[in-house]
Amino acid sequence: IDDSDDVVYQKTSDGGATWGSPISVAADTISKLSIWYDRWTPGNTGTKIHVAYQDAAFHDIFYRGLDTSDDSLGTERTVFAGASFETGNWNTAVIDITKARGGNLYIGFWGDSAGEYGFYRSTDGGATWTSRADVADGNAVDGILLMPGNETDEDDIWCVYWDRSANELTLKVYDDSGDSWSESVIATGVFDDVSYYQMSAAPRHSDNHVILAAWDIISGPTADLWVYDLADSAGDVGSVTRVLVSTDEAAGVAVLINQQNDDIYVAYMKGGTWEATVDVFYKKSTDGGTTWGAEQSYSEAAADDIRALWAGISVGANGGRFQPTFFNDDLDDLFVNIVNDVYIGPSVLPLRDAYVGASVDAVPQHGRSSVDAIPSHGGGSVDGVPNRGSAVA
Repeated sequence: IDDSDDVVYQKTSDGGATWGSPISVAADTISKLSIWYDRWTPGNTGTKIHVAYQDAAFHDIFYRGLDTSDDSLGTERTVFAGASFETGNWNTAVIDITKARGGNLYIGFWGDSAGEYGFYRSTDGGATWTSRADVADGNAVDGILLMPGNETDEDDIWCVYWDRSANELTLKVYDDSGDSWSESVIATGVFDDVSYYQMSAAPRHSDNHVILAAWDIISGPTADLWVYDLADSAGDVGSVTRVLVSTDEAAGVAVLINQQNDDIYVAYMKGGTWEATVDVFYKKSTDGGTTWGAEQSYSEAAADDIRALWAGISVGANGGRFQPTFFNDDLDDLFVNIVNDVYIGPSVLPLRDAYVGASVDAVPQHGRSSVDAIPSHGGGSVDGVPNRGSAVA
């Protein structure tokens, strides 16, 4: 979402070193945005980015597809026609989208905190949408992350649900054939913040587990950053570990999984002073989240007021990068870093490829807001002139 409240996208063809001009997806007063790429779903080989967004001027929920094979935009579709949508923090509105392993698309949302919420399904690639059993507990806006899940029915999905009033994380499971939800507890005693989305998740394709990272409080001396391996619909957790322990002046989180070897990357912001002088860091686990490597710097320039980040959820057989995008609130700019990112090679390396400078991670020998342009699924350089970084917008 740009500074005119429009949905736009920019594309890079050189690993983030340069970015094309913004291309409009929706021009209006867009308050919240979520995306899902086909290949973030286990087993899917599609090429579309699915975009769901809330229009605070028309008070509607819209969907539009972007086909990355030819950069073509599909027709904008109305999912829900509302009347009184709100704008502001995460306690006024939320939206999220995912694609099931069976191919259905799902959107969950609150348009406001006064009863305009819903859960919708598309069985025809986003052309039409029908209302289904609500994921919401009620009018009060909670945090949600929709995920493909690990059910026998491949059109069932999961929802990581942050219940603000109960201060707990739960796993809700949607039964597509029965049009119903079940729920189990992941963690209690977790305190959210309405200004920041304090959780991020990604599906692991090798076993259809979901890796969830979440803070238990916002920027305090006892704040821990937890990682949960969600194994099944009963809320069973394969492992629970802490990436950070008792870490003050820190917040935000973004998860990415290298699907080639199941390495997990978790990025976060840490000060300094929160909302004034923070940097972006990350840690990596090579054993499913049981242990975590040393903290690595991602942002390079002087610490600044970084407020959000997003890491892209998944890199598959075609390769890609762990290259978080982060938002500098002082500059109103998005950044990536092309020095401290991590290049993840394709499963089979083509001949004569040259890659923009980045560290290479685990190449086999034979072998997816409320701030500008940070989608909820789920987030360079900072501070003034980028220092060996790349400005996106």
